[in-house]
Amino acid sequence: MNRRQLFGAGLALPLLSINGLSAETVKRTRYPHPDLITLDPSFGGFLGNTPIEQLYTNTSMYWAEGPAWNGQGNYLVWSDIPNNVQYRWLNEDSHVSVLRNPSNNSNGNTFDLQGRQISFEHLTHRVARYERDGTVTVLAENYG
Repeated sequence: MNRRQLFGAGLALPLLSINGLSAETVKRTRYPHPDLITLDPSFGGFLGNTPIEQLYTNTSMYWAEGPAWNGQGNYLVWSDIPNNVQYRWLNEDSHVSVLRNPSNNSNGNTFDLQGRQISFEHLTHRVARYERDGTVTVLAENYG
């Protein structure tokens, strides 16, 4: 998967959950998708070269958010905040599995240069890094 495909796939997660686009409508559609409405004209004028591709359908998922690509592991991570779950999509076989349950109601996710996941957790009010050995390092928990 190249960067352009990843960007399209990552954007599809929150858009599919928020706007309720049907699986039939969005299997693989070129951007801009006819069901997506641009409210701010500064977002207009994009070239139609980024496909939006539906990677996963789960009717129990409330809010898919915080997609992050792990280039070392070749997988996509995202969070379902209300259900307190993080999912992982594997590029090699398009398999989706639960990565963390519970996930401390995380939403923002990213990876550092060593491939360790960093998540912003609502439940614990912290920014946490998940180490390779399974331990958690708290990067920020309070201010001042």
